[in-house]
Amino acid sequence: MYERHDTNLGQLVYNALETYFEQHAGVLPSSGLYKRVLLEVERPLLFLTLKAVEGNQRKAAKVLGMNRNTLRKKLREHMQNREGRAVLQQFAEMGLKDL
Repeated sequence: MYERHDTNLGQLVYNALETYFEQHAGVLPSSGLYKRVLLEVERPLLFLTLKAVEGNQRKAAKVLGMNRNTLRKKLREHMQNREGRAVLQQFAEMGLKDL
């Protein structure tokens, strides 16, 4: 189940960033773009991985290649904003384990 790798992931990320730069030509943020991109990629990566393993943090941490405590810390950080809380609510409605 976890051995399949999407070799196209890098190209998908490249395409998304290229589109972003095309759409915002001339009006790019003055600073903070790197941090924002990492945040926008990390949040769905964490939550979708958890969804794929039915909320099991141990399995999610293994798939992501990180310590479970690191995963929990990152989840807490992301749940401090509206988008993170909305995802947590979706998980609860799906009956997934508490985060």
